[in-house]
Amino acid sequence: MIYILGQVCTKQVLISQDSMSAFELAFFRSFYNLTASSVYLSLGDAKLVDGLDQTYRWTVLTRSISGTICFITLTFAVKYLPLAIFFMSFNACPFLVAIMACLWLRERISLVELVCMVGAFSGILLVGFSK
Repeated sequence: MIYILGQVCTKQVLISQDSMSAFELAFFRSFYNLTASSVYLSLGDAKLVDGLDQTYRWTVLTRSISGTICFITLTFAVKYLPLAIFFMSFNACPFLVAIMACLWLRERISLVELVCMVGAFSGILLVGFSK
């Protein structure tokens, strides 16, 4: 519920403030997340470089770059799409990730997981086709 309220506030800011672009809002939200995460990690006395294996550094860098692109894309989607359409596509992500994991990583999907995914996707379709 808090996430939904945050997205509604984001949509309101992007609509009401013509001078603020989606890039600026994405930057401010990312900067806030970076600052909050840094404070949290510094309070816990965590060492990020020491804890990351050398073989995983490119994987983490690639994940960070793709995550940044995804976040900016989601911010633009909140600005230019109706919130109902945005949340339908956003909530379809777990379904698509499960399909990608099955095809790409050769993970097996149990019957219970398949039934749950079909039920969740049918809910997305109901919302999408409702008037």
